[in-house]
Formats: sequence, structure tokens, C-alpha cells
Amino acid sequence: GWQAKYDLGVRYLSEGNYQEAIIAFTAAIEIDPKRAEAFLGRGDTYEKLVDLGRAAADYRVALELEPNATAGRALADGSRSGAPNDSGFRGAGRDEH
Repeated sequence: GWQAKYDLGVRYLSEGNYQEAIIAFTAAIEIDPKRAEAFLGRGDTYEKLVDLGRAAADYRVALELEPNATAGRALADGSRSGAPNDSGFRGAGRDEH
């Protein structure tokens, strides 16, 4: 059922098996497309694969399904992943001078 597929996706994601995680989360979404958690999980997986377009699309669906429960999470994910990149860009700029 949905929970088994979702749990499998979470496990694969934590193990770094991103392609398997996408398959599991997608299966969960097909079973119950109204549950935001699977879209968040698949979005997190796409983010790990640096497929940011698909990650953003899944986060948008999750926000539409559960605006209150997912708004903070999606925004937190975006700011957390952006912070190291911002400092990295500053560092690269400094090296040029």
C-alpha cells in the first residue's frame, strides 16, 4: 500500500539510492495522489540529484495539497540548500581579485 511505498522511498533516500527512491515515491503518489508527503519525498530526492525543476514542481504540488503543513518545510529546504551555495559564490568572487 501507500505507506509501504512511502517508507521504502524514505529508506532509499536516506541510503543515497536516489533512482530507487524516485520509483518508490512515484508508486506512492500513484496509489494516493492527495498525500503531500510523497511529493515532498520525491522533491527532496530530485533536489539531491540537482534536478531542481522537478524538485520545485513536486514542492508546488505538495504546497497545494497541504499549504500549512508543507510551507515551512519547502521554504526551509530552499534556504538550507541555498546557504552553502551563497557563501561558495562569495568565496569564488574573492579568489578572482
